[in-house]
Amino acid sequence: MKFFEFEFYYQEYIMKKLLLIVILFLLFFIEVAILFLWLHPLSPLNKEVLYIGLAGPMSGPNQAQGLEMVKGAEQYLDYLHQTGGELPGKKIKLIIFDDKRDKDTAIKVASEIVFQKKVLLVLGHEDSNTSLAAGKIYKRNEICAITASAIAEEVTDKNEWYFRIIPGNISQINLIANFIRNSLKLKSINLISDKYSYSSSLINNFEIMAKKLGICIKRKWEFDSFNKKIDVLLKTIAAETSKFPEPIFCAVRSPVAEKLIPLIKEKNRNIIIIGPDSLSKQAFINALKSDTEEEFIPGLYSDRILAVSPLIAEIADKDAYLFRQSFIKKYKKEPTRIAGCYYDAMCVAVEAIKKAEIQGKGHILSDRRKIRLALKSFYNYQNAIRGITGRIFFNTKGNTSSPPFMGFYQNQRFLPAFVQYQPILDTDQIKDVFTKTLKGDIILSDGKLMIQSRVVYTGMYINEISNLDIINSSYTADFYLWFRYKGMFDETRIEFLNAMNPVKLGMPVKNTINDKNVTFRVYRIKSDFKEDFVFHNYPFERHKLQINFQHADMTKDQLIFVADSILNFSQIMGNLKKTQLIDADDWQLGEPSFYQNTVEKKSSLGNPKFFNNQYIISYSRFNATIPVEKKMLALFIFKIFLPVIILMLIICFIRYVMPGKYSGFSISVLAVLFIANMLFHLNIFLDLTVLYPTTVDYAHFSVYIMIVISAFILVLKNSSSEKCGKKIIEKILIYTGNIIFFIIILSISGLQLYIYAFKSSG
Repeated sequence: MKFFEFEFYYQEYIMKKLLLIVILFLLFFIEVAILFLWLHPLSPLNKEVLYIGLAGPMSGPNQAQGLEMVKGAEQYLDYLHQTGGELPGKKIKLIIFDDKRDKDTAIKVASEIVFQKKVLLVLGHEDSNTSLAAGKIYKRNEICAITASAIAEEVTDKNEWYFRIIPGNISQINLIANFIRNSLKLKSINLISDKYSYSSSLINNFEIMAKKLGICIKRKWEFDSFNKKIDVLLKTIAAETSKFPEPIFCAVRSPVAEKLIPLIKEKNRNIIIIGPDSLSKQAFINALKSDTEEEFIPGLYSDRILAVSPLIAEIADKDAYLFRQSFIKKYKKEPTRIAGCYYDAMCVAVEAIKKAEIQGKGHILSDRRKIRLALKSFYNYQNAIRGITGRIFFNTKGNTSSPPFMGFYQNQRFLPAFVQYQPILDTDQIKDVFTKTLKGDIILSDGKLMIQSRVVYTGMYINEISNLDIINSSYTADFYLWFRYKGMFDETRIEFLNAMNPVKLGMPVKNTINDKNVTFRVYRIKSDFKEDFVFHNYPFERHKLQINFQHADMTKDQLIFVADSILNFSQIMGNLKKTQLIDADDWQLGEPSFYQNTVEKKSSLGNPKFFNNQYIISYSRFNATIPVEKKMLALFIFKIFLPVIILMLIICFIRYVMPGKYSGFSISVLAVLFIANMLFHLNIFLDLTVLYPTTVDYAHFSVYIMIVISAFILVLKNSSSEKCGKKIIEKILIYTGNIIFFIIILSISGLQLYIYAFKSSG
């Protein structure tokens, strides 16, 4: 008896020793892992920090602009983190500097940035005066700066270290003058300018362009906005404008325009006012909205105002649409233009750092030079950076080669004009260049040939979705499709890219032309469409029904679709029902969204000069997206996972509750559970018929593993051996199996929760 007691205590002693060794080994392993994560240069927790500076007005009266700069830049860093686009082993961090929009402060900030020897390059400054002041410091100390707001030509002129990703003064003026002459067909205009440097530069360039294009300047008013009697001067100018009915080019800053334009409109509400980018800023329209008259009658002062802008969300690509969605989600408000532009500025900065292949810590000076060379390498359309404002590449002066957009106000919203100008990438692909130049369809702007592009406002009203077949990814859509445009446009040549059969528009159900020469045509379409649904997250499934089309003949330099969000279609057509989903009682539709994006194709076009480097052909594509998801999604998910949950509960009961003497019976039950799991799994496979694993597949895989481990542990427990060592090994294996068992349960539960909470929300 004593011998057996001794043997029992000896086994227990050995077991405790072995467990202690295992625990010490695990602790040692964890410690080594922590040291690796903390010290090793390849560790994800030990990334080298790369600093990008952002300088702007973070305090004072212009603080709002500075904060928008920060939001835009940080939004791109968030995007980079979410999409895994960060540099391997490196982390980019933003350092913010406050220049108070003051030249002297800007010089101090620039000096601090340079001598800290931390910042690789700078984003900013917000306005031209601070950019010019700081630019001298950056040039002298060889550090690049990228502005997305300062438009004075002097900022980048003779400063090879300063880059601008938005069109400068000359690009703006060239577009405005050509738009006045060739699109509005005006031969005369009046001018209003401020003696402030911003205004004087614009007016001087405009007068030169007006003379070249044969535009007569009837009257010119000039004032000093810093004059103590400025309000009296503005009232006097406004009163005089009523005697001159010609449109006005108003080259003034936003704070001045906010006061002047209501005064002019009170005298003549139908007068056309054309302005630079200062009139397209959010601050300008916000100030007009605060006016009692404009607030009571939206558009009273703002309608019939045209202006240029480096970014108009409605005309931009899908990236701009996604940026807007994520910005609203994060900040609960619409992004401003400056936020969008500094999103692009950060994008350019990051891409330059990637291309520069910098060495990092201890090589700041050489890395700054490499970044400049990288920025210089983005010099044409083919190797441009794709931003939300379009493709960004620089000319020899460090200015973007992309033109600004022309827009107009309607009901306090700034929208794209019906005519835009796009750069011509290759004149060999343009027919009748000489004739189009004479007609004004092709213009020379800032040394670049540009062609007139038609903007077609396009909208869709979904009447019903039927024949929804999720497994085969097909559905029938019944919808109204409308177009609003000026001039000639053949909408019957559009091609639906995901239609199962060719779609013919037929005769329009509505066809009108208003007094502004805007054509409005509506078509009713019913057709079958196909979409490749993805089931990776099944049963946490939310799908997107899409309808997209592009013009068969007109490329993007000729045609740009714009989602028409301003038209009240229901009011025009009347008696429109809410979108219905027919014959799919267990599914429900979400709110549809509409946007345009650019589709690019590469082709040699049969031209030998493009055989080695193919030509990029771009088309504007209109997209409608309708989310669809299961009704009572949580209940559906529970129903799909119910067999897995029951099987796991039975396995746990066998493992932890069933007495050991019934181990033979338990193993038999596990075999039955294995077959049951196979049948449930096979049933799901036959329903989906997809060739890749889904979330529910992983759950069933986990059940297989749990059954195998449980059976293995039961066999070990049931086996008998006289050798003490073997029993110890058996116990270790049992403990290991239990640990793996719990890890599987926690992992699969955590995965399902993660997918339900995050993935399915997209």
